[in-house]
Amino acid sequence: MTDHRLDPANPFAADSALPYGLPDFAAVRPEHYLPAFEAGMAEHRAEVAAVAADPAPPTEENTLVALERGGRLLRRVSLEFFNRTSADTSPELDAIEAEIAPRLAAHRDAIYLDARLYARLESLAARAEAGEVDLAPDAAWLLHTLRTDMRRAGVGLPEDAKAELRALNERITALETTFAQALLAETKDAAVLVEDEAELEGLSPDAIAAARTAALRRGHETGWLIELQLYTHQPALASLRRRDVRRRVHEASVTRGLRGGPHDTRATLLELA
Repeated sequence: MTDHRLDPANPFAADSALPYGLPDFAAVRPEHYLPAFEAGMAEHRAEVAAVAADPAPPTEENTLVALERGGRLLRRVSLEFFNRTSADTSPELDAIEAEIAPRLAAHRDAIYLDARLYARLESLAARAEAGEVDLAPDAAWLLHTLRTDMRRAGVGLPEDAKAELRALNERITALETTFAQALLAETKDAAVLVEDEAELEGLSPDAIAAARTAALRRGHETGWLIELQLYTHQPALASLRRRDVRRRVHEASVTRGLRGGPHDTRATLLELA
């Protein structure tokens, strides 16, 4: 049996000592993530399995509260990792995300398709309906939400359908990760380089300075680089006065993922659909 205990030297092995429990980004290196994810998923599954197998009648404390308190390690590493990848990713982090995303989908399915856990929640709902337990409004709502989410996830399906659903969910998550990473790379590549400062008429001095810095950062000795945002409408369009420059920025934005090359997203989107 694989030992999923996390090395105490791993920054995720304990709660952060920073104010509000904020992640200690400076202490975390890429090699810390996968062991923490693996240990976190194993720990969480064990916690959920203990709730599902508890022989005592279900109560708010031994079922709802126990589920809410579970998964602390997995929550710590997930919050830090996905905050980092959304703001400051790298090829190394992209590779980790591509590996871990379908595994996280499988982990969620292992919980939400667990018939024993669902039966326990149904039993708690029946006890509450019969007046055997008294649930506070927030606990009653949590119970309702969990039961609804599990039904929608497919907990009532036969086992062969669950197996198919698990495979689909893993593939969908992998494709979503591929799409997001390709779109980000394409957004970077589609930035518009302007060689004449006069073409930036309408932009503020700060925006012009930022465009110059962006050009230098990308290795352009001359010019100004208008970097694109992830959404379709680009903020610079509201300020740029030159129609031809606005057209270049707009077309660069709306054709992302459609230009061919390594970051084309069409095949990924078709399979997702």
